[in-house]
Amino acid sequence: MTSHTDEQWEAIANAWRKAANQSDCVRLNAPEFVRWLKREGYIKDYVCVPDGDLPGASGKFEGGIAFYRRSVWEAAEEGDPHSVWTLVHEGCHGMRNHQGVRYRAHEVQRRVLSARSGEEEFEANRLTACVLAPFDKANFKPGMSADEIAARFGLSREAAKLRLAEFERLYRRQRGTPRLLPPGIIDFLAEQKRKGFKVATTLAEVY
Repeated sequence: MTSHTDEQWEAIANAWRKAANQSDCVRLNAPEFVRWLKREGYIKDYVCVPDGDLPGASGKFEGGIAFYRRSVWEAAEEGDPHSVWTLVHEGCHGMRNHQGVRYRAHEVQRRVLSARSGEEEFEANRLTACVLAPFDKANFKPGMSADEIAARFGLSREAAKLRLAEFERLYRRQRGTPRLLPPGIIDFLAEQKRKGFKVATTLAEVY
């Protein structure tokens, strides 16, 4: 598994945004980003195909070419969160120089992934999240919600919930703030201490 830290993923994504002249915007222009990847040679081409040509998938990356359902590309141009994610996700396979066939499958038809393809999907998803919703554009504050992140960056709520957890980690590490343990664990430790057991921890968890 790729061993990049949260901070390293942010730096990688920010470098791509800057190269594509989209570092100043909050919301990425996904179709233009894909066009730029083609112009600069990071992907060989992108192709919109009839929906029936990609049964069970909204996009795929094969032989250096990003394939998209035509309806997905059109929806991305209108800002649909799932479609925008698909456009950038397939492009990220090219950005990471992934080989073989990689699908952005629908939930109802997930393909079984090999260990290598699973790692590459993880990389593409991680980079997609950072490209679409960079921490330095989030104006993050403690208590920020996933819905606020979704609204700011045009993410799906599912993607925003995952991004929120990453933002919280980045924020804590920037400030050296420990993460509080879950209430159930705090109650358990407090009960053990009342019973006379030595509790060799504070009521916080490091980062």
